[in-house]
Parts: sequence; structure tokens; C-alpha cells
Amino acid sequence: MNNNDEKYCVKCGKKIPKETKFCPYCGAKQPSPASNQTDSEHGMPRPIQPGNVQNDKNKTASNLILIFGWLSAGVSLLFVPFLFGIIGVVLGVIELKYHETAGILLIIASVILMIFGIILGLIMGPQEFGR
Repeated sequence: MNNNDEKYCVKCGKKIPKETKFCPYCGAKQPSPASNQTDSEHGMPRPIQPGNVQNDKNKTASNLILIFGWLSAGVSLLFVPFLFGIIGVVLGVIELKYHETAGILLIIASVILMIFGIILGLIMGPQEFGR
């Protein structure tokens, strides 16, 4: 394969066949062969554009929201159900911005666990430690 039959992946930068529609290494969709991936004067690959940094930050934020939301929902079963249940619901509402399904599931789970936590607290009654 000579240089005219190769191009560089727009995402990972590895050499791939020119007619390839998707990179065999990273799976990124490649532009049509009509749009050249090289600097026409020198035949050198254009610099790889970094991935969308904003998407990476959004993914991290979404993961943190989900982690704290599910932790709050779980904690609401045993400790201060109303407070931690509401925290889980609020985080679920925030998560709707990133992933609708995950946000809805978090809201539903937070409400259910909060209700069970309140019922469990009523059944157990006030606990006195040390007796």
C-alpha cells in the first residue's frame, strides 16, 4: 500500500486505507474520499483534532451526578430518608439534562427508597443507643 492509498483516521490518527468509511482501530466515521485528510502541499497528515473536550466534561459530570444520586437514594433507605431522598430526586432532575432515561430511573428510585425509608423508620421507631 503506497501513500496514495492511505489516509489518517480523523480521530485516532492511525494509517488506514483511503476508501475506509470507518476506522478499524477506533470505529470513527471517516469523511468521504473527496475531502482530503492531508496537507496537499507536503503530503503530511493534518494534525489530529482533539476530541470534544466539552463532551468529556459532560460525561464526567453526568457520571458524578449519577454516583451521588444513587448513593443518596440508597442512604435514604436508612438515614434521614426525606433529606437524602430529595437530594436523589434533585440529582435525577439534573441528570435529565445529560441522559433522560438515567435521570428518570434515579428520580423513581429515589422516591421509592425515600418512601421505604420513611416506612422503615416508622416501623422501627426511635432507637436508643447504649441500652
